[in-house]
Amino acid sequence: MDRWDERQLDWIWRNRRRSSATKRLGFSVEGFVKRWAGPARKRLSVVGSAWRALLPAELVQHTCLDGLNRGQLRVLVDSGAHMSELHFLVRQGDLLEQLRDLCPNISLSRIRLVRGNWSKENEEGVNIIDFT
Repeated sequence: MDRWDERQLDWIWRNRRRSSATKRLGFSVEGFVKRWAGPARKRLSVVGSAWRALLPAELVQHTCLDGLNRGQLRVLVDSGAHMSELHFLVRQGDLLEQLRDLCPNISLSRIRLVRGNWSKENEEGVNIIDFT
């Protein structure tokens, strides 16, 4: 029986093959990001630009676009007063139509307003983003 020396063991360790399951998992995650996550982020970014252009700055500060799924834009609103103001704009139908005009390549069927917070105050009293 031959003894393995350190050089041979180092070479085997460096050149060992990864299992095919590990490779497949890596490719599938990479494919998911390329095919779904990247384009979804771009679509939400386009809608976000239109959102900021359409709404007054006061309202934009109190909203956060949470997602775009099957044509439904989910928007977080941090206070009841701003929620009612946005509901009024959405119910009139103007806001959705204007978003569709500014984003013709993105399918928008509905705006869903949800009460929620995405920021919190730190010890200095400054709002910081907190998605947890």
